[in-house]
Amino acid sequence: MAPGRCSKWVSSECIGGVSSTEPYIVGHNMLLAHAAAVHRFRDVYQVSSYRVAASRALAFSYGWFMEPLKSGRYPVEMANYVQERLPQFYEEQSLMLKGSFDFIGIDYCTSTYASDIPCNTENLSYSTGYCVNLTSKQNGIPIGPQAGSSEWLYAYPKGIEDLLLHTKYKFDDPVIYITENGNA
Repeated sequence: MAPGRCSKWVSSECIGGVSSTEPYIVGHNMLLAHAAAVHRFRDVYQVSSYRVAASRALAFSYGWFMEPLKSGRYPVEMANYVQERLPQFYEEQSLMLKGSFDFIGIDYCTSTYASDIPCNTENLSYSTGYCVNLTSKQNGIPIGPQAGSSEWLYAYPKGIEDLLLHTKYKFDDPVIYITENGNA
């Protein structure tokens, strides 16, 4: 118990307190502080872990083709994960790629949730190379309503908005044509 905090009947040295309730109030508040810290940790770090996984998945699926058109090289995330399996552009190729578009055509079908998974060290493939699990459901809840009879296509309008904004800010606001917007 806290030094000096107790009922007078416990000790004449007590400067104040109520021994019959204060230990329970302290324990109660310790539990609430613990829960608040865990929730804060999960909100800040686990959500950011999902964002990192989503960013990496986007680099592998979209940046793979967009970044070379902007900078003449593959996305850093992709190069870091694929390493020597990823071909490198020669200087001349890099210069030829930079800015080699008049507009960007986007075929958008659906969005998925992303989370980190351990990287494969055997039987490597493109789909395992970026160490991300993609799923259309989180905690059993789909990202949006199922589109038509498709088993993998879900309507998620915010997804195309996010992709357009990502393209605008990451790739210097190119002219964009939406060439397909998934529907089954």
